[in-house]
This record gives sequence, C-alpha cells and structure tokens, in this order.
Amino acid sequence: MDRLLDAVRILVAAGPHWDYACSNGRWDPVPETRPGLTTGPDTGPAPCSV
Repeated sequence: MDRLLDAVRILVAAGPHWDYACSNGRWDPVPETRPGLTTGPDTGPAPCSV
C-alpha cells in the first residue's frame, strides 16, 4: 500500500512521465509499448523516468 501511495504522490506532484494521445476515444501511451498492442515500426521500448 505504501508503494501505491508513493506512486500516486509522485504522479500528482510531477505529472505523468509518458506522452499520451487520444485514439478511438481512449488515451493510449505514445509510443505504444504494452505487450501485444504494438502496431507499427515507431513502437518499442521507451524510457520511463520516476
């Protein structure tokens, strides 16, 4: 529970560390890095800072 609360505090204080785009009425990370959801040559691992 402490880790979750710490993560929420960081998110509120610093904002998200990914870029997002609205696609088909929902927000998805750009580039898409979730397994099974990559769709093109520009997708792939991207650094995520904390």
